[in-house]
Amino acid sequence: MMVIVTVYVVAVLIFCAGFYFAHFVKTFQQVAQAARTAFSTMTNTTLDDLAKEKAIQACAILMLKQATALFIKLAIILLTTAFPVWLAGTLDLITTEAFSSFVLRIDVMLITTAIIAVAIVGYKQMNKI
Repeated sequence: MMVIVTVYVVAVLIFCAGFYFAHFVKTFQQVAQAARTAFSTMTNTTLDDLAKEKAIQACAILMLKQATALFIKLAIILLTTAFPVWLAGTLDLITTEAFSSFVLRIDVMLITTAIIAVAIVGYKQMNKI
């Protein structure tokens, strides 16, 4: 049981560190800003249709690039999070069934959610989002 808890804690720490070091929140905010810019451009009555079209195309390309970056970052974060679980399973330290049973316990989910929420609040306080 102790090995399962250790592997789980390592995976959660990697998950949180991945979001922090990949600047996932910042990238997500850039996508949201591009969407807001596109919306304000579409509703701008002072621009003619050609100017709106060019601005919207630029926003769409930016959103596509940022969304791709988000997807890639998330995939890397999830893969690195799964690595300790895979490694422990490969070394026969844990079984997939035992790990899954532990992770899906309601108390584990609630505690993990609380810890991640504290990490998010701390991140916001450090960066004043």
